[in-house]
Amino acid sequence: MHIWKDMATKPRSPAATFDPFPGVDLARVSGCMRALAHPARLRLVALLLQEELPVGAMAERLRLSQPTVSRHLGLLQARGMLACRREGKRMLYRAATPALESICGCIRSHFTGCPAPTGNAP
Repeated sequence: MHIWKDMATKPRSPAATFDPFPGVDLARVSGCMRALAHPARLRLVALLLQEELPVGAMAERLRLSQPTVSRHLGLLQARGMLACRREGKRMLYRAATPALESICGCIRSHFTGCPAPTGNAP
């Protein structure tokens, strides 16, 4: 009985910690992945990888309202995924990191032609 008590209270050694991504801020990665976890934001990112655009043009192409596009852009920009610059009265947005191209490429290669799950999948 004392053995189990000792095992439960014994601190784990740092060497026993599993770190599959050494040097990577996983909290930051998780936040970025959550920011991308919306169909409209994925479409925005894919569009902005192709060209720099103002909010109105994005709203028109994606058939979303300008306030909706602005809200999504703000979230992506807060995560450092987008950059913007002023041109006259307009703000032009673009993808801020080449990593987004890799992420979109992975999504395309993994999910293109991939059948939707059936049954009791979560």
